[in-house]
Amino acid sequence: MSENTNNPTPAFDSLSDQRQVFVLAYLQGGFNATRAAKDAGYSDHTAYSQGSRLLKDVEVAAAVKELLYIHGVTPERLAIDLAEIAHGADVAEFQPLFDGTKTLPELRDDGVDTRLIKQIKATRRIVGKGDDAEPVEDITLVLCDRQAAINKLVDVLGLVTQRQEISGAVALNLPGLDAGDLAAMKKIKGGPE
Repeated sequence: MSENTNNPTPAFDSLSDQRQVFVLAYLQGGFNATRAAKDAGYSDHTAYSQGSRLLKDVEVAAAVKELLYIHGVTPERLAIDLAEIAHGADVAEFQPLFDGTKTLPELRDDGVDTRLIKQIKATRRIVGKGDDAEPVEDITLVLCDRQAAINKLVDVLGLVTQRQEISGAVALNLPGLDAGDLAAMKKIKGGPE
């Protein structure tokens, strides 16, 4: 196979068809490795373990990272998104929507970051009885959990390394140290000789 220097996806293209389907399903399916493994043809019984194994595979991980970068998901973009979350739209900025004084497009025109809205649900009900009855519309606004999405992207891009503590006795081979040196170190530390 000749190497094409213009190929923007060499890692992805080097994968088998099944692994390519897995990578695409993983990225398009909300980073769900089990579902992506099923979409790639792995059995329902092994999809969880296969998905986990595939994500740890160096070539698959490189292809995932490569496609994310091509679509603008970079460490720099994540930093911008984190800043937008920290300083993003306040729920109070959506009040005109609740009041019925502005529509969603009007809020966007006013500079409100409406990308955070996952769902808007309007429920109509009647309040009061008889001649006093009047219709009321309740609006429920559900915002996306962008922090969870960014945490997942940080994990996928491998930007954070998990720390592990190891406890227990550790044997060190320190050439040139004899029993007298060890006794002196214990004495300095305050331990028994």
